Amino acid sequence: MNNFAIARDFEEGKTEFLREESGSDCYTDDIGCAIMYDEHSAIRELIDDEYPIKLKYDIEGGIEGYERVKL
Repeated sequence: MNNFAIARDFEEGKTEFLREESGSDCYTDDIGCAIMYDEHSAIRELIDDEYPIKLKYDIEGGIEGYERVKL
């Protein structure tokens, strides 16, 4: 199961998630569209204000939230 993603804080307290490795529009506010990583060690080097998150799943396998983690 994909357990990790990369996030960053955006304006007005909103969070964005990495959806593409590069480009001018590589972040999204939809966590379901984010790049998911199976292992913590698979997360690429973070840049600027990015941070890793661990996804939390509900009983049915849907993403119910996340928590910030350290590398």
